[in-house]
Amino acid sequence: MGAKSSKDGCGYTPVEDESSFKYSHRSGSLKSKDGSHINSTGSALRVWYRHTGEAEVSRVPRTKDTVFKTYNDWQEIQKEIGDHCITHMYIWSGVVPSFPDLAPKLEQLNIYGLTDSSQLDSLTELEHLHVLNLSDSNFSAGLPEVISQLTGLTQLYLNSCKLTNLPRRMKALNKLEVLSLEYNNFSKGIPPVISQLTTLRKLYLSGCLLTSLPQSLSQVTQLRLLKLSGNFFRKKLPSVVGELVNLQQLYAGSNEMQDLPNNLAALTQLEVLSLNTCSFSQGIPPVIGQLCSLRKLFLKNNNLRDLPSSFSALKKLEFLALNRNIFSSGLPSVIEKLQSLRELQLDRCLLKDMPNGLEGHDKLKCLYLKDNHFRSVPEVLYKLKALETLDLSHNVWLRTIDDAIALLPNLTKLLVQRCDRLEYPPYAVCRQGLSAIKTYFTDLHTAAGSAVAAIPVAIVGNPLSGKTSIVRSLQTSKRCLTFRQESSLLDEATKVFKIEDLDLQSSQVKLIDYGGHEVYHMAYQLIIQERCLPLIVVNMQEFSQLLSHRGPHEATKRVCFDWLSHLYLACPRLGSPLLVLTHLDQLQDGEADLLTSLLLETSESLRAELLEEESQYSSDFKGGLREISYLFDVDQAMFNTEEIFTFDNDLDQASNIACLKTQIDSRCTAFQIVIPHSWALLAEFIEREGDQPYLLLSSIQSEFESLDCFVILRYMHNAGKILWFENLTGLSQYIFHRISEITDMIAVLFHHASEDLWKEDVAKFTMFSHKGQVIRKHKYETLIQNLSESGMLDEALLAHLLHCHTQFPFDVALQLLKCFYIVHGPIKKDDRETYVVPYFAHNFLDKSWKTDGDIQLRLDIVLAGLTLPKYVYQLMSVAVLNSNLEQFDTLIVAKNGVTVQQEVCATHMVHNYNTKKVTLQVSTSVELLAVSWNRLIITAKKVIQLLFRVWKASHVEVLVYCAHCLFVRDPNPSFEVDPDWFLPIEEVNEVTTFAGTELLACRRCATSGAKVIKRTVPKPLKLPCFQLHKDEVEMLKSYLADLKTQRYDCYEEVFRKVDGPDGNGDETDSDLSDVEEEGYCDHSSPVQMSMRLAIVRKASIKQLYYDTEKVYQMSDRCRGRVLIINIHTFRDTQQTRAGSQVDYDNISRLFKDMKFDIAKSRPELTDLTAQEIYKEVREETKREEHSAFGMFVLVIMSHGARGHVIIDCDSQPVDLIAIKDLLSPRNFPRMKGKPKLIIVQACSGDRADFGDQEAPPVVDAEPQATTQSHNFSSQDFAPESMAVPVASATLNTLNADDFFIMKASSESFLAIRSRTHGSWFIRVLVATFYKHSCHRDVESLFKIVQERVRKASVRENSYLGGSVPTSVCTFTNYRKLYFFPGFPAR
Repeated sequence: MGAKSSKDGCGYTPVEDESSFKYSHRSGSLKSKDGSHINSTGSALRVWYRHTGEAEVSRVPRTKDTVFKTYNDWQEIQKEIGDHCITHMYIWSGVVPSFPDLAPKLEQLNIYGLTDSSQLDSLTELEHLHVLNLSDSNFSAGLPEVISQLTGLTQLYLNSCKLTNLPRRMKALNKLEVLSLEYNNFSKGIPPVISQLTTLRKLYLSGCLLTSLPQSLSQVTQLRLLKLSGNFFRKKLPSVVGELVNLQQLYAGSNEMQDLPNNLAALTQLEVLSLNTCSFSQGIPPVIGQLCSLRKLFLKNNNLRDLPSSFSALKKLEFLALNRNIFSSGLPSVIEKLQSLRELQLDRCLLKDMPNGLEGHDKLKCLYLKDNHFRSVPEVLYKLKALETLDLSHNVWLRTIDDAIALLPNLTKLLVQRCDRLEYPPYAVCRQGLSAIKTYFTDLHTAAGSAVAAIPVAIVGNPLSGKTSIVRSLQTSKRCLTFRQESSLLDEATKVFKIEDLDLQSSQVKLIDYGGHEVYHMAYQLIIQERCLPLIVVNMQEFSQLLSHRGPHEATKRVCFDWLSHLYLACPRLGSPLLVLTHLDQLQDGEADLLTSLLLETSESLRAELLEEESQYSSDFKGGLREISYLFDVDQAMFNTEEIFTFDNDLDQASNIACLKTQIDSRCTAFQIVIPHSWALLAEFIEREGDQPYLLLSSIQSEFESLDCFVILRYMHNAGKILWFENLTGLSQYIFHRISEITDMIAVLFHHASEDLWKEDVAKFTMFSHKGQVIRKHKYETLIQNLSESGMLDEALLAHLLHCHTQFPFDVALQLLKCFYIVHGPIKKDDRETYVVPYFAHNFLDKSWKTDGDIQLRLDIVLAGLTLPKYVYQLMSVAVLNSNLEQFDTLIVAKNGVTVQQEVCATHMVHNYNTKKVTLQVSTSVELLAVSWNRLIITAKKVIQLLFRVWKASHVEVLVYCAHCLFVRDPNPSFEVDPDWFLPIEEVNEVTTFAGTELLACRRCATSGAKVIKRTVPKPLKLPCFQLHKDEVEMLKSYLADLKTQRYDCYEEVFRKVDGPDGNGDETDSDLSDVEEEGYCDHSSPVQMSMRLAIVRKASIKQLYYDTEKVYQMSDRCRGRVLIINIHTFRDTQQTRAGSQVDYDNISRLFKDMKFDIAKSRPELTDLTAQEIYKEVREETKREEHSAFGMFVLVIMSHGARGHVIIDCDSQPVDLIAIKDLLSPRNFPRMKGKPKLIIVQACSGDRADFGDQEAPPVVDAEPQATTQSHNFSSQDFAPESMAVPVASATLNTLNADDFFIMKASSESFLAIRSRTHGSWFIRVLVATFYKHSCHRDVESLFKIVQERVRKASVRENSYLGGSVPTSVCTFTNYRKLYFFPGFPAR
């Protein structure tokens, strides 16, 4: 988001607190006067104006506050104003009028995005015009001459106008007081004419790439405000600033300055100084202490640890901002002497306490202490009697607030959001605000005593893990087992959850036994509580079985880590969990300790991986693991030894049960909360009323008239004790005190034995009627089948189920189901009221949606960090339907998403649990482009808001794709990550829009032959657009039509479907290629390999494409990027690797045909030094587009030596271990969890492999002996070996996942290269991949390569011996890597 702003002048918002200086002048959500969004496509004007018959305004409103009206022509406006005169006008789009005819008394004018400066000529006739804003116009050719003739101007705004200079004639503007030139390019210096505008009082020059200021600027003696933020004053602020003696406001932040000039002390009138985000490494310059007139001082984000004593001279200072500095050792003592302070900002300063010396600040009204390290409110704060606003939010360690807070006479606002650990008062009270806190203390002191609330213990784990047995054992203090089998359906297995009371020695506990079956997870959002003790139950027998089939990471995730995700994503402030290991008696002797150790080690490993992923985000990032202190604290073990317990079927378990109860009691006692006795009486009253599943709010209010029931009920709702939807009209009158009734209602639809329950229900069926329609048994069975197969729930079926199995009235139950995003509707299906339940859909959306419509607007919501439960994706489907289903033509509900077709506009949502990604796309026409952007962004924001509503620690990234790239079927479309215009998420219905259709640069380029084509894209294809009028629509249509006639070589057959026959037969190894099986190393074959890529035809292989548990998921249009580094010439010896060019051509053509993106051209990556190789790999890992790719390939071809070393062009070693480390998840996070293929054509030593034959005499590096095979001369073969020091490390010992490394030779042996045909290894690899990658995975392909190179070695009988390629594979979760050539079809 942009910086916090305040208004100055007309239509432009100068930034006065510059936290960020990446500027983008943009509009807000533009609406018509009736409040609806405008999406007309006619030739329209979009205008705001004020005339003399309306209330006075001081200035044209800001863009985001402007309500534009649409007109067909200027005559409409003329008729509308009648005899009045327009004084203020904002033209958003349309043809500029003749101003003397329309608005002869115009005083202030804004024109957005002007491209034709000739339309301004009539401005010279406006005698009253004194404010002109032309920001975001294109004046790259120079400022229009007419502006210099507007001698009556007092304010001129030319921000972001692509200016590089100003004409000298501008000195004629001798009344100009305000000049804003922000975000133009004045890298060569500010225009000299500015120094001649001696009447200037305000000058804005932020973001102008300035490195210095001219001495002549001192001539502007009337200057009162100067903005220089976001420039490049590296060492010191230019001294000429100190000569502007009348300056009152100076903004110079974000300049990385290290010092200030001493003559700044001459600015005796300076009242506001902003120096945020500078580089005062030696401390704050003491000259600031001499600015005795200062009233506001901004020093944010400067890594300050102290302030100079000279600050005590700032007697008039009223405002001091010190956010994001480092005061962990205490607040600077000089602040105690600043007695005039009215506002003090100390957010994120690592403060643990506040000094008592602040007590004397009797004028301090606002104190901001957000995100520090307080455990209790500092005592001195209770003595600040003038305090009106106190911000303590995000102090995650804060536990207590004293009742003295209620005695501060002027305090009206107390902010404690995200202080989840608050115990006194409980956070569930504090989050309601100051009024609720005062009510709590009043009731606590006036009521008869207090009570301790019971602490919930959340017991989670997989089905059959033993949760229910543990609950019963805790209640009875003896072993109590519940036996059942996985196949048992209607036994005593936990349905959704059960709550059992348990009285311990020091605490009262509620044991919540969560049903482990996945179908019940849908109800977890109702009952996960912010203050509970997590207890995870792991069936070690199940872990052992998963371990053998899935590996340690996947096994640990399934039995343990995914349950942590359930709890900590929803309640990030929970403490460490208790761990109970069961079924140990089912393991072999000695296996229990080994498996336990492996479980704990793998848990730590999974946490380390998540923390590595988190480390790529800035410290400013909020969300993800940073919110979960238990996981983020690396000094704390995932599971402490004293919190791990074991249970089995042995009779003697009493001691284990006692230890577990003691630990639960100890942990629960530590965070008991005290509530007023009167609140406890109200809670008891609610619990006693058990006949109905809900109570009426009015009945509670009448029973407790003396209490503020709203505060107490909000507390109980926030604490998870009741559900009260205070802000939902249809539910606000109900208090749902029996949450189990709601979950039982949900279990009517979601049950682990639903199929058998449906059969039982049908068997007991009796005919009923709904809305006058009789439902007979056959119809009833059809309705059940529709629900279980398509997710379509008929209203008659829903009403019948609710009537038979719950106590809820239909309308109340329906409101609840919709509130929790479980169902959507009603919709009309076959003239019947129907509800959509995506969970039950069985079909899958195919990939045809990707090319649906004339234009595709697309974004990805990437869910990083902990894995969200699967059912959340179904909730997101409902959220999409809620946003897009007012009227529709076609609705498709699938297991992996939904499609809503509305005339020519379709909304698609596709989700993938395995990749943790949700894709939203609106397929549309040019005419509906504006409304489609609006729909896409609002839908995305609603989906993200749903996530954050329950899963507070979720980490979401939004990738917005370029519609131009999607239109041309670019395999690697460009995208923006979390663009500023998308934020903030909270403003759901606010869509930032951009006017105009000018061409913008696209980061992606295409090649046509040897030519590189630079793309330019119309703005509406990259940014959300406001309504397009007729000429803009026609321009876009013409642009897109032209695109269809273009061809880029790297997007071969981009508009043609290339899917081959969908055969199901089995291919053989002899019918897929034009090349003979054994001829790859034959010198009689052509040098340049010419092969046809065999595409996927087998149905079984095609099905694997979607099975991401068995194979690595491949990106669709482009599989990934390939970096090919080839050392051909060694500069010190001038030795060359003849034939290496052939290798390069063959392997680059292979990967290009397989739809990979070749990173750079051959000359750029040939003959590199070691440092250049490291640099190329490092830079490749930073490219953002890897997020959208399925894999990465690195090919290195050179000489080599023992110890995993290759040789650079200077004959220096390059460590392959270091190369691999650069590609590790730590350094290459965008490829984390994705396969990395490394192909190395180099020797691994200088030994020749002659098998059981006698070795020939030793030869030089370039041997002269001959070989009889095929009558080749000795010059035809060469080893890939040079003598270099041996590396000490071993590549195979690196602990990195998802790598497959192919090397041309075994350790210590040579690799063979033909001087004419290239290396044996590369040649065989290319041919094998061409021929067999359509139906074999990479490991199988390598085995073919390995065998054929070995056979070629034997057959050729080279004097250099044979060669056997080797590989290292660290693929995870037993997945295979397929290339799927030609599939899916484009």
